[in-house]
Amino acid sequence: MRVCVVTTSYPRYPGDVSETTSGAIVRHLVARTGVEVTVLAPGDAGAPPREESPGLEVRRILYFWPARLQKLAYGAGIPWNLRGSVLAWLNLPTFFLAFAWAIWRHARRADLVHAHWGGLGALAVALRPLHRRPVVVTILGSDWRTRLAPVRWLSGWAVRHADAVTAPCQDFAASFRALRGDGQNVWFLPIGVDAPPAAEIERRPAASAATPGPHLASVGRLVPERHHDNLVRALARVRERFPTAHLTIIGDGPQRQPLDALVHELGLAGAVTLTGLAPRHALLADLKSADIYVSPTSIDAFGTATVEAAAYGLPIITTRVGFPAELVADGVTGYVIPPEDVGALVEALVKMCDLGPEGRRAMGRRMRQRFDALGLTWPRVTERLVAIYQACTGGKHR
Repeated sequence: MRVCVVTTSYPRYPGDVSETTSGAIVRHLVARTGVEVTVLAPGDAGAPPREESPGLEVRRILYFWPARLQKLAYGAGIPWNLRGSVLAWLNLPTFFLAFAWAIWRHARRADLVHAHWGGLGALAVALRPLHRRPVVVTILGSDWRTRLAPVRWLSGWAVRHADAVTAPCQDFAASFRALRGDGQNVWFLPIGVDAPPAAEIERRPAASAATPGPHLASVGRLVPERHHDNLVRALARVRERFPTAHLTIIGDGPQRQPLDALVHELGLAGAVTLTGLAPRHALLADLKSADIYVSPTSIDAFGTATVEAAAYGLPIITTRVGFPAELVADGVTGYVIPPEDVGALVEALVKMCDLGPEGRRAMGRRMRQRFDALGLTWPRVTERLVAIYQACTGGKHR
C-alpha cells in the first residue's frame, strides 16, 4: 500500500526536539507495517528539500520565497504563529497554493491521502476529483478548538466530506459523528507511545532522604492555554504543607519569561525547574524520576506527554479536556479536575501528596495497567491505522 501523508509539521533533521505526531506515526507505520509513505511537509530554511529512505520519501514544500521568510509552520504551530505574525498571514495564500500543487502531483501515485490538520484535509478533499484517491483526515486538536474562525470552518468542512476521519479522543469522535450526520467512518485513533517494560517501572527507586519530594513533572509548550502559571501558584500553596515538594516543567514557548518571573515572585526559585526544550532522553529521564504527573491544560486533545506518563506508571492529575480525561480514572489512577481551577488543582495535589510514596506507587501501577488495557502502544496503534486504510481502499492497492 502507498500512502501520501500531508502534514503541517514534520521533523526537519535528526534529533529535532520538535518531534511531531505525524513524524512519529509515519516512522512507526513504515517500520512496522510495510506501508510505503510519501510525506508532503512544509519547507524550512534549515531542512533539506527532499529525503529518501527505504519505504519513505519526504518532500518539503517551499511555500514562500525566499525560504528564510517561511514563518507559518513549525515553532509553536500554525494557529499560534498566525496570532503573532503578520508575515505568517502573508504566507497563508502561497502555503495553500504550494500544497495544492504538491497534492495534485503526488497523490495520484498513492492509494490514499492521509492529511494531518483540518486545513490541509479540506484542501485534499477539494482536490479529490483530480487525484481520485480516498482521503483520511486526522484532526489533532489545535485545528478544532482554535479561535481562528477560518481554520475551524475548514476543519469542519473536511470532517463532513472526508472518506474517513480520525479523532484523538472519544469526545472529538462524538462531535465528528454528529457533524457528519450518518456517524459513519469516524475512528478513535490514539497516538502511540513507546512503553518501558513494567519491570523497569517497578525498579524505580523511592525518594531518598536527601531529595524527599514529592517530585511533580509537567510537559508542554509554554503558552497561556497550558496554564503552567496555575500549577506554579498551586505549588506555592501545597508547599505550605509539603515544603519539600518540587516541580519540573519541560518545554519552552512565549510564556517562559513570565513564568520564570512568577517563580521568583512566589519565592520558588529552588522549588521549580524550567528545563526548556529537552532532548527525548532527558524528557524520559524526568518522567522516570517523577512521583506525580500534572497536566493543567485547557487545550489538549490527545495529550501525548500525559499518555507517556501513564506508560511510566505515574499517577496523574489532569483536566477535563480531551483524551487525558478519558484515560485517568478519577480517584483510582489519578484525579480529574476542571480546567483553570487553581483551588481544585491544590486539592488534588494535596490528596496525592497525602498518599505517601507507597500510595502513589500503587495508584501509578493501576495507571500502567489501564494504559496496557487501552492498547496505547505503537504496535496496536499502527494496526488500527492500517485497518482504517484498508476500509477506505477496499483492500485494493496499486
